[in-house]
Amino acid sequence: MTEEKGKQDLELKRLQRIEKLIVVFTILLAVIALLMKKPYLRVLDVLAGGALSFFYFYFLTKTMYGAFYSPEEDQEEISISPRMVMKVTVLSIVSVVITLALLIPKICLPVGFLIGFSSMFISILSDGVFTGMFGTLKPKE
Repeated sequence: MTEEKGKQDLELKRLQRIEKLIVVFTILLAVIALLMKKPYLRVLDVLAGGALSFFYFYFLTKTMYGAFYSPEEDQEEISISPRMVMKVTVLSIVSVVITLALLIPKICLPVGFLIGFSSMFISILSDGVFTGMFGTLKPKE
């Protein structure tokens, strides 16, 4: 039981680290956009994309955390509840609607917004690479 709890704690720490990395990369990309001074790459567009990616990842984490593993039932099959599917679907639809609401009336320019939104993918990739290279998620013995 404690081994499963330890694994879940490590997973939660990893997800929280990715959330922090999203914020860091969004700020870093916004600073780069500020220094570039290009008309198609505005700082607020990058920040809007980064904020949306953070909130999307945050709520997706809250929805999905612990859904695929329960220590009480050690089954080979994964059962996904319809309620969780609905939550993920609604979350994705809301994200798309917000994106379209910002891009269609040109409140945000697409290049800057997508660069900011990519901070989520950069964070996930960098966490995976650094975890694999340095093994930072080894349990304490």
